[in-house]
Amino acid sequence: MKDKALEAKRAKTIKRVTTLVRVMDRGIRIPGTKQYVGLDPVIGLIPVGGDIITAFISAYVVVEAWRIKEPTSVLFEMIANIIIDALGGAIPIVGDIFDFVYRANDRNLKLLGVDLDEEKK
Repeated sequence: MKDKALEAKRAKTIKRVTTLVRVMDRGIRIPGTKQYVGLDPVIGLIPVGGDIITAFISAYVVVEAWRIKEPTSVLFEMIANIIIDALGGAIPIVGDIFDFVYRANDRNLKLLGVDLDEEKK
């Protein structure tokens, strides 16, 4: 019984987190390309504060992963992805491009076993 309850909780969590990741990293397809842009790089355009805001939003994914009892190693890797994204995004001008390319939320979702690239195929 416990396993089914945890699986149901995990499925709901993954669905919720997937929706957030789509909004943050893949909101709109860039016409004429296979590239997507989400709110993360747009919010990241706000000097200094933008990267802090997106880091906190990304931390929500880690909290949800902790709630569904993901292994500590996965949680640490997710945190590392967020730190890399926040530090890279904080670099003036180059950081805005970095935010577009390094999608921490997308990477963290893959750690939870969901690959949005595979879903589109």
